[in-house]
Amino acid sequence: MQPASLSVRMSRAYLPKILEIFRSAWFAYPALLALQLKRIWRVWDWRDMPGGDTCSYFLSAYSWFRHSRLNFGYSPLYTSFWGSLLRVTDDVAAATMLHRVLIVLAVALLVLAVLRQILPAGLAWLVAAWWAVLPVNFDTMYEVHLFSLIPLLVTLLVLWQRRSPWNRGTALALLVLSALLVRNEIAVSVIGFAALCLLWEIRLRQNRDAMEPARPAASWVFAYLIPVIIALAVVGYYYCNSDVRGDDLRAQMHAKHVVSMGQAYALGYAERHPDWGKNPWADFEDACQADFGLPEPTLSDMFHANPRALASHVLWNLRLIHHSIQLLLFNRSGGAVNPDVVEMPLKSRAAVAGSVGVLLLTGLAFLRRKTELWRQVFRDRGFEWLASAVMVAFTVPVALLVRPRPAYLFSVSVLLMAFLAACAWVIAGHWPIWRRLRVLMPAGMLALICLVPGAYGNSKHHGAQPLLTMYERLKPFQKDFVAKDAVYLGARAVELHNYLGYGSGRAIDLQELTAMPAGQTVADFLDRERVTLLYLDREWVERLEAQQPGTIRPFLSAASDGWRVVGAGQSKTDWWLVLARRTPASETRPELPLQVR
Repeated sequence: MQPASLSVRMSRAYLPKILEIFRSAWFAYPALLALQLKRIWRVWDWRDMPGGDTCSYFLSAYSWFRHSRLNFGYSPLYTSFWGSLLRVTDDVAAATMLHRVLIVLAVALLVLAVLRQILPAGLAWLVAAWWAVLPVNFDTMYEVHLFSLIPLLVTLLVLWQRRSPWNRGTALALLVLSALLVRNEIAVSVIGFAALCLLWEIRLRQNRDAMEPARPAASWVFAYLIPVIIALAVVGYYYCNSDVRGDDLRAQMHAKHVVSMGQAYALGYAERHPDWGKNPWADFEDACQADFGLPEPTLSDMFHANPRALASHVLWNLRLIHHSIQLLLFNRSGGAVNPDVVEMPLKSRAAVAGSVGVLLLTGLAFLRRKTELWRQVFRDRGFEWLASAVMVAFTVPVALLVRPRPAYLFSVSVLLMAFLAACAWVIAGHWPIWRRLRVLMPAGMLALICLVPGAYGNSKHHGAQPLLTMYERLKPFQKDFVAKDAVYLGARAVELHNYLGYGSGRAIDLQELTAMPAGQTVADFLDRERVTLLYLDREWVERLEAQQPGTIRPFLSAASDGWRVVGAGQSKTDWWLVLARRTPASETRPELPLQVR
């Protein structure tokens, strides 16, 4: 009897403490981190090096790493973060993947931190897990869009932590930083939040809120002024360390604006006119010229030249918004048109059923708006909910005027998930069963970590990584990229020019060979463009021969004067080679190590 009674006493003494540890933040954050890590494990074996916008941002990141200089017009907070990681590893591919992984993990933890301020701890973890498992969040095309969520999440965390002028002032300062150093469109939210704070402070002076102690006017003025001054000082530091300022910066921002608006309009135009048959990214000038009389119109030009066409574009985007919300909540959409620019699951009945469930959940919660839980969750924290909505209000003009891509609406996703979970808590939070389930919550968290599969597979096979493959093939010849007179001709020219040449010299895509005048040889083209480095593989040789028969194969088959093979490789399904222009000191040109037929 004595041993049994001792064990009973020990269980009564220590079991509550053990359960409290498992329900604490010390367990919740590592558990979510483990879930997110498992979900993205082996991403480095499946995701290719990013091209497009990311390789453009890399030039500013490299400049920060090398010279502590950057481009103020290209999200300087993001590029300085990425550039700092190049001090950890000088391998660009490794640093690029590292910065993606760190952003994904940081966002997941910040989402949990914000949700713990809004919801009960257990429910907050489940919602954060919901965010963490969706590929639409962690597998986004460009890392900068996910990075831009980090300062907004920090802002929401500050806002929800405590109701005081200093918290609101700090939140306003963080919004200013986000607008000037990450995403300029957040300026819409800065104006809205500043106005809301002013109205709130006036209200407090007239009718003291019982949840907030009275303070003299000078106190809350300084509470806003000091954080904003510090934020502007940080912005000034980045501006002073920018290589692009003044008129050059204005010209650059104008160019970014017209390209963004033009491509967005052309994408919607192509969806509304399936017979157009052109590339909205490369041929957006044609669509803009047809509807607005200008190849690169600004938003103002569009409005004045053809408001009806602009209205059609806005209405088309409006139709896509609820499909984008479905992608953010369920990683699939019930619509037939994809609001994203990457392939996503469409025509999903599960997404339609989920949307119906969301509407029912919201409706049932509003039916209980006179309950104590409604007061605690919504009414007592009405300012925080309203302020949070204002903070993400910048997504409205972006979605309507540009495109309601899920990547542009990440902040809406977090707030919407929190709202839906709060509605569920209003409906079921008073049920006695939740007190019993609290004991099982740690076991449920561990079970979820074990059962959720990785998004990138667990086999030994790798995904297609064509840009990374080319980067690794050409990295030994990086000195030929960074030379001032370097001219690279090959596939993925812009990306490799940035990642290997850091913007030095010029890059020409192999597609340019198909536009050679009749009678001109490849050697003539290379001489005219002063190409110094040439990359070819089987796929491109076959493509060039199909488009320009009898051009590339004679050049490769003959021992072309002035060129030497500096790298080559061959497999059962592919071959590749790198040729460099011969200099007077070059050795005799070796024979090709493979047969080109």
